[in-house]
Amino acid sequence: MVSATHDRETVTEWLKCLKDLIIAKDPSIWPPFKNVVTDFSWAFMHGISKAWNGKETIFEYLDMCHRILTGRETLSYSTVVITSCTNHYVKNILNHVKHYYPDDKKTAFYIARCVGLVFEMNNYEEIKHWFKLLSTMILSDKSTEMCKYGNEIIPTNEQWII
Repeated sequence: MVSATHDRETVTEWLKCLKDLIIAKDPSIWPPFKNVVTDFSWAFMHGISKAWNGKETIFEYLDMCHRILTGRETLSYSTVVITSCTNHYVKNILNHVKHYYPDDKKTAFYIARCVGLVFEMNNYEEIKHWFKLLSTMILSDKSTEMCKYGNEIIPTNEQWII
């Protein structure tokens, strides 16, 4: 996209124009793709949500995704799935971890490794279980039984320290 302005409203308008152009040529081919990969541009994710999926914000889109994942809704044929680029996602996580733990490389590595595990998970139940364990460990002031369990199933490896 070529534009001097990359705010949410401008991106949304560009995407609406593209959709209108495609539909004007042949309405039966919308959407011409089922998935869009983005680099974590909030303007782009909000724009796709609004212009192509009819959702006012990315958060409304994410609520719909949650309903689909939990079986309370089915994915519509006209929905364009928004996927975040894994490399950008990991980079953002690592930057945050390094920011919050600048002097504790072992903890920084541990948290980054824990978060990295989500990419190996196969279903929503695994992700919910992982999130519960990780949240409990990170938010706990002391070592609890849940923290000990988490430490047993999420191993660290000193050679991978950030």
